[in-house]
Amino acid sequence: MTGAEFTLARYYAREAIKKELRAQGIKLYHVEASEITRKANDYITDHPEIIALASERYRSLVASGRLRPPRKLKLCSTICTATEALSCKGFRCANIVNEMKRKAMRGPRKSLCMTEVKQ
Repeated sequence: MTGAEFTLARYYAREAIKKELRAQGIKLYHVEASEITRKANDYITDHPEIIALASERYRSLVASGRLRPPRKLKLCSTICTATEALSCKGFRCANIVNEMKRKAMRGPRKSLCMTEVKQ
C-alpha cells in the first residue's frame, strides 16, 4: 500500500468517525482532532475493507488523471562521506546533505548508499 492509498483510507475512516459522532449528537468542535485520528486508526484496523476501497479509489483517480502516479526515486549507487555527498547528485546523498545542514556538520560521515566506500 502506498502512502497515498493509506492517506485515502485514513480520510475515509475519519469521515466515518465524524459521521458516527454526529449521529450521537456530539459536536465535532468538542472533540480533539487527535482523538478523531486515533479512533480512525482503530477503525482502519477493525475494518480492513476500507483499505481495499481506498486502493481502488486511488487507482481510479490515477487512471482518470486526477492524481499523478507514484514516482520512482533515483537511488545513489555509491557510498559517499559527508563532504563527498555535497557534490553527489544521488537521492540518498541529497538526504544526507539536508540532514547535515540541520545538525551542523561535525566531521566526515558516511551516507546510506549501497556500494563500497571510496578510498
